[in-house]
Amino acid sequence: MVVYDTSDIPLRSAGPDQGFDKIGDYYGLRLHVAMAFCAQSWLPLGLVGAKRVRASPNRTKGQSSYQVWRDPQKPSRRWFEMPLQIEARLKAPSSALHICDLEADSYELFDKLKDSRVLIRLKSTRTGHRARLYEQVAQSPVLFERTIELSTRSKSSWPAANKKHPPRQGRSAHIEVRAQAVMLERPKYLPASLPATLEYNLIHAFEPNPPAGEDPVNWHLLTREPIDTAEQVGELVDLYRGRWNIEDFFKCLKTGCQLNKRLPESGESAEAMLALLLPMAWQLLTLRQMARLAPKAAAEQFFPKERLDVLRATSAGKKLPPRASVRHVILALAQLGGHISTNGPPGILVLGRGYETFLAFEAGFKAARDHPKH
Repeated sequence: MVVYDTSDIPLRSAGPDQGFDKIGDYYGLRLHVAMAFCAQSWLPLGLVGAKRVRASPNRTKGQSSYQVWRDPQKPSRRWFEMPLQIEARLKAPSSALHICDLEADSYELFDKLKDSRVLIRLKSTRTGHRARLYEQVAQSPVLFERTIELSTRSKSSWPAANKKHPPRQGRSAHIEVRAQAVMLERPKYLPASLPATLEYNLIHAFEPNPPAGEDPVNWHLLTREPIDTAEQVGELVDLYRGRWNIEDFFKCLKTGCQLNKRLPESGESAEAMLALLLPMAWQLLTLRQMARLAPKAAAEQFFPKERLDVLRATSAGKKLPPRASVRHVILALAQLGGHISTNGPPGILVLGRGYETFLAFEAGFKAARDHPKH
């Protein structure tokens, strides 16, 4: 499956005349990415799309919804352009399930991706045709009930991030899940060139009795995946719940790669910097996932022998054992980043520092191997 997300990357060193965009009180970049994951384990398979998002130069105040829709450079095009590009590269058409959050709520996108496998969270609304659909599915029978765990979401230093994903305490939530086929109607501002209606399935996951002062879970998920059984619907709800892994990727990029401490001189140089750091962030996320899923697994399953040899030769403190595990590798990398074992498990910042140090050592080893002294 492929998960999509957009994140703002404010850079305190950036200014308006350097090719950066306004991000809250600072300037920086807005980055849209797509990452492939294994559906069973959520192990990241690789970054399959990345694009800098820029405001359209054609956007002016007072534009109608139709004028915004017609703009060929509108930023929202990324939500259907990237999945179509990825689909074109896949060997088996429509083999990947594309999972998108609220920003992908667009009738145009639903039409563009109607022949693809999608799972898209819709925005909340209390008016119009969409509200009637929500009421319709809310009146349908409950397929199943389930208690899920909501993770803690810390407050961000960036106001825009808090608006998109408000901070919360981790807690359990008991949800009711319903699903039924629906007919989406084309919004009035869109032209007749788009279909008047589209057939989709709508899943509603709702928490009827949230704790006092807490917003209830209230997810409307649009898909064309089968919803014939509770098991099928439950699997789709679980897949949506797992999309937080893409947010963990951005944490690896911003914190693990210390993005804000790097000082690109322009938007162009920042893009070049991201081209180098995105693979590193993916590798950090893979390390973290492997540590969660299989800490005792043989390290050679994801860390080739040549890299293990470099880590053995450069690791500080305790050396890697002959049959190193994933946990051994994580701790060795963290030690390179200055981790002190008595401080508990290594965090993403120290792991990122250690991994970057390791990459420098690895480059040195390869240079010595490829250019030996005569």
